[in-house]
Amino acid sequence: MIAFSTCWNSGRHTAGEEMLREIKTELEFDLIELGHGIRLSLMPGIQKMFDAGKVRFTSLHNFCPLPVEVMVASPDCYKFSAVSSEERERAVKQTF
Repeated sequence: MIAFSTCWNSGRHTAGEEMLREIKTELEFDLIELGHGIRLSLMPGIQKMFDAGKVRFTSLHNFCPLPVEVMVASPDCYKFSAVSSEERERAVKQTF
């Protein structure tokens, strides 16, 4: 199974549907990984395509969607192994 990650194009899209269509239509990938750069503003379009059965996801790269207080895509914005208990708790909360 080979999937294409939204890490490639999430930064230049403002609509989740268009971001996913670019991967499916132009690159002809059927399976997609939602990368850690997915902003909350992209989620309505992503959800719409998923609910309509137009897209299949293979994986979800933490943290997705990106926490609103994080300004740039960062897979390590919160660490589960952090010294700070607050940061560890935030990592768990943002995962679930």
